[in-house]
Amino acid sequence: MRTAIIYESKHGTAEKVAQTISDGINNSLTDLINLGGARKTDLTQYSIIVLGTSIHAGKIGKAMSRFVKDNIITLLEKPVALFICYMNDADKDLQFSNAFPELLRNHAFASCYAGGEFKLEKMNFIERIIIKRITGIKSSVSNINYEQIDQLISRISANILIN
Repeated sequence: MRTAIIYESKHGTAEKVAQTISDGINNSLTDLINLGGARKTDLTQYSIIVLGTSIHAGKIGKAMSRFVKDNIITLLEKPVALFICYMNDADKDLQFSNAFPELLRNHAFASCYAGGEFKLEKMNFIERIIIKRITGIKSSVSNINYEQIDQLISRISANILIN
Protein backbone atom coordinates (compact mmCIF):
# COMPACT_ATOMS: atom_id res chain seq x y z
CA MET A 1 0.00 0.00 0.00
CA ARG A 2 1.56 3.28 -1.12
CA THR A 3 1.36 6.31 1.12
CA ALA A 4 1.84 9.90 -0.02
CA ILE A 5 2.94 12.56 2.45
CA ILE A 6 2.23 15.79 0.62
CA TYR A 7 3.34 19.03 2.22
CA GLU A 8 4.08 22.69 1.69
CA SER A 9 6.83 24.24 3.78
CA LYS A 10 8.08 27.81 3.67
CA HIS A 11 10.92 27.65 6.21
CA GLY A 12 11.32 23.88 6.61
CA THR A 13 9.16 23.00 9.62
CA ALA A 14 6.38 21.22 7.71
CA GLU A 15 9.09 19.41 5.76
CA LYS A 16 10.74 18.31 9.03
CA VAL A 17 7.39 17.04 10.35
CA ALA A 18 6.64 15.25 7.06
CA GLN A 19 10.04 13.54 7.21
CA THR A 20 9.46 12.56 10.86
CA ILE A 21 6.12 11.00 9.89
CA SER A 22 7.72 9.17 6.97
CA ASP A 23 10.49 7.81 9.20
CA GLY A 24 7.97 6.86 11.87
CA ILE A 25 5.62 4.85 9.70
CA ASN A 26 8.65 2.98 8.37
CA ASN A 27 7.00 1.99 5.12
CA SER A 28 9.24 1.73 2.07
CA LEU A 29 6.22 2.53 -0.08
CA THR A 30 5.98 6.10 1.18
CA ASP A 31 6.60 9.11 -1.04
CA LEU A 32 7.38 12.56 0.34
CA ILE A 33 6.02 15.18 -2.04
CA ASN A 34 6.91 18.85 -1.59
CA LEU A 35 4.30 20.96 -3.35
CA GLY A 36 6.88 23.72 -3.61
CA GLY A 37 8.74 21.83 -6.29
CA ALA A 38 6.47 18.99 -7.34
CA ARG A 39 4.89 18.49 -10.69
CA LYS A 40 1.30 17.33 -10.91
CA THR A 41 0.88 14.38 -8.55
CA ASP A 42 -1.17 11.33 -9.56
CA LEU A 43 -3.06 10.43 -6.39
CA THR A 44 -4.60 7.27 -7.84
CA GLN A 45 -1.45 5.28 -7.03
CA TYR A 46 -1.76 5.97 -3.29
CA SER A 47 -3.98 4.19 -0.80
CA ILE A 48 -3.36 6.71 2.02
CA ILE A 49 -2.67 10.42 1.73
CA VAL A 50 -1.21 12.67 4.43
CA LEU A 51 -1.48 16.43 3.87
CA GLY A 52 0.55 18.91 5.89
CA THR A 53 1.21 22.60 5.77
CA SER A 54 2.60 25.44 7.77
CA ILE A 55 0.47 28.45 8.59
CA HIS A 56 1.79 31.98 8.21
CA ALA A 57 -0.27 35.01 9.20
CA GLY A 58 -3.31 32.77 9.56
CA LYS A 59 -3.13 31.27 6.07
CA ILE A 60 -1.83 28.15 4.42
CA GLY A 61 0.35 28.42 1.34
CA LYS A 62 -1.10 28.90 -2.10
CA ALA A 63 0.27 25.59 -3.40
CA MET A 64 -1.52 23.53 -0.71
CA SER A 65 -4.71 25.51 -1.09
CA ARG A 66 -4.68 24.96 -4.85
CA PHE A 67 -3.75 21.28 -4.48
CA VAL A 68 -6.67 20.58 -2.13
CA LYS A 69 -9.09 22.48 -4.35
CA ASP A 70 -7.92 20.69 -7.51
CA ASN A 71 -7.97 17.23 -5.90
CA ILE A 72 -10.84 17.38 -3.41
CA ILE A 73 -12.88 14.62 -5.07
CA THR A 74 -9.97 12.17 -5.10
CA LEU A 75 -9.00 13.13 -1.55
CA LEU A 76 -12.51 12.35 -0.34
CA GLU A 77 -12.30 8.87 -1.89
CA LYS A 78 -9.18 7.87 0.07
CA PRO A 79 -8.13 7.70 3.70
CA VAL A 80 -6.59 11.09 4.54
CA ALA A 81 -4.65 12.39 7.53
CA LEU A 82 -3.92 16.08 8.10
CA PHE A 83 -1.33 18.09 10.01
CA ILE A 84 -0.60 21.77 10.47
CA CYS A 85 2.49 23.52 11.78
CA TYR A 86 1.68 26.66 13.72
CA MET A 87 3.27 28.39 16.70
CA ASN A 88 0.24 29.71 18.58
CA ASP A 89 -1.20 26.85 20.61
CA ALA A 90 -4.13 28.97 21.82
CA ASP A 91 -6.01 29.17 18.52
CA LYS A 92 -4.93 25.91 16.89
CA ASP A 93 -8.55 24.77 16.36
CA LEU A 94 -9.39 27.95 14.49
CA GLN A 95 -6.23 27.64 12.39
CA PHE A 96 -7.06 24.01 11.56
CA SER A 97 -10.56 25.08 10.52
CA ASN A 98 -9.11 27.76 8.26
CA ALA A 99 -6.43 25.48 6.81
CA PHE A 100 -8.56 22.73 5.27
CA PRO A 101 -12.16 22.63 4.00
CA GLU A 102 -14.72 21.29 6.47
CA LEU A 103 -15.59 18.40 4.17
CA LEU A 104 -11.96 17.25 4.15
CA ARG A 105 -11.50 17.77 7.91
CA ASN A 106 -14.59 15.67 8.61
CA HIS A 107 -13.40 12.97 6.20
CA ALA A 108 -9.89 12.71 7.68
CA PHE A 109 -9.21 9.65 9.84
CA ALA A 110 -6.58 11.61 11.81
CA SER A 111 -5.41 15.15 12.30
CA CYS A 112 -2.49 16.67 14.16
CA TYR A 113 -1.43 20.05 15.44
CA ALA A 114 2.33 19.53 15.11
CA GLY A 115 3.47 22.74 16.79
CA GLY A 116 5.86 24.99 14.96
CA GLU A 117 9.12 26.86 14.78
CA PHE A 118 10.39 30.36 14.24
CA LYS A 119 13.57 29.82 12.23
CA LEU A 120 14.94 33.34 12.08
CA GLU A 121 17.90 32.26 9.96
CA LYS A 122 15.51 31.07 7.22
CA MET A 123 13.36 34.21 7.23
CA ASN A 124 13.90 37.27 5.12
CA PHE A 125 14.67 40.61 6.76
CA ILE A 126 11.04 41.79 6.87
CA GLU A 127 9.79 38.48 8.29
CA ARG A 128 12.44 38.58 11.03
CA ILE A 129 11.48 42.11 12.05
CA ILE A 130 7.76 41.27 12.15
CA ILE A 131 8.26 38.05 14.13
CA LYS A 132 10.63 39.70 16.60
CA ARG A 133 8.22 42.59 17.19
CA ILE A 134 5.11 40.44 17.52
CA THR A 135 6.61 37.69 19.68
CA GLY A 136 9.51 39.40 21.40
CA ILE A 137 11.87 36.52 20.56
CA LYS A 138 15.51 37.25 19.82
CA SER A 139 16.60 33.87 18.47
CA SER A 140 15.09 30.88 16.69
CA VAL A 141 12.52 28.89 18.67
CA SER A 142 11.24 25.33 18.19
CA ASN A 143 7.95 24.16 19.63
CA ILE A 144 7.38 20.98 17.65
CA ASN A 145 4.91 18.68 19.39
CA TYR A 146 6.50 15.25 18.92
CA GLU A 147 3.93 13.60 21.18
CA GLN A 148 1.13 14.65 18.82
CA ILE A 149 3.21 13.59 15.81
CA ASP A 150 3.80 10.16 17.37
CA GLN A 151 0.04 9.76 17.86
CA LEU A 152 -0.50 10.68 14.21
CA ILE A 153 2.15 8.15 13.15
CA SER A 154 0.35 5.44 15.15
CA ARG A 155 -2.98 6.26 13.49
CA ILE A 156 -1.40 6.25 10.01
CA SER A 157 0.43 2.97 10.69
CA ALA A 158 -2.81 1.35 11.87
CA ASN A 159 -4.57 2.59 8.75
CA ILE A 160 -1.83 1.16 6.54
CA LEU A 161 -2.45 -2.27 8.10
CA ILE A 162 -6.19 -1.98 7.45
CA ASN A 163 -5.82 -0.88 3.85
